[in-house]
Amino acid sequence: MLKSRGKFGMIRLGFPTVSLYPTQGIVYENHGGTIVFNGLCTIGNNSAISIGTKAIVKFGDRFAASTTLRLTAYNHISFSDNVCFGWDTLVMDTDFHKLTKVSGGYSKGYAPISIGSNNWFGNGCKIMKRTTTPDYCVVSAGTRLSGPVSAPSYSVVGNDSHIVVKATGVWRNVDDDVIEY
Repeated sequence: MLKSRGKFGMIRLGFPTVSLYPTQGIVYENHGGTIVFNGLCTIGNNSAISIGTKAIVKFGDRFAASTTLRLTAYNHISFSDNVCFGWDTLVMDTDFHKLTKVSGGYSKGYAPISIGSNNWFGNGCKIMKRTTTPDYCVVSAGTRLSGPVSAPSYSVVGNDSHIVVKATGVWRNVDDDVIEY
C-alpha cells in the first residue's frame, strides 16, 4: 500500500550494494499482512522479509537498509522517516513461541516495534519486540535492543539500551555525512 502517489524507483528491493555479500536479491513472503510505504524505501541484496497474516509494517520516507536485513513482522513494526540500517541486521516483533508463567497463563510472545525518525543502526544490530527508540538516535554496531530506549534524542546508544555512549548533541545526517580522508 502506498500512502503517497508512487513513482518509478520509489521502492527498491534486493539490489546489490555491498560487494562482500552475494547478489541473491531478496526473499519476500507475505501471508496476508499489510505493508505501507510512506515514501522512498531501499532494501539491499541478501535480505529477507516475512510478514504474518495480521501484521502491519510501516516504512517512513527515506528508509534504507544496505544489505542482509532480516525483517520478521507478525504483529506491528513502524519505521519513521530517515531510518538507516547497516549490514546484518535483524528486526523481529515475535518470538514465534510463548512462555508459560509459573503463576498461570502465558506470555504473549510478541509486541510492537517503533523506530523514531533519523535513527541509524550500525551493522549487526538486533531489534526485538517491545523496542521503541527516540528520534535522532544512533545505535552502535552489535547492539541488541529489546524494550524502550531510555536515552534522549541526539544520543548514541551502546550494547544495551540502558548504556548511553554519548548523551545529546549528535546524530547522523544522511544528507551530509561524507568523510574526506
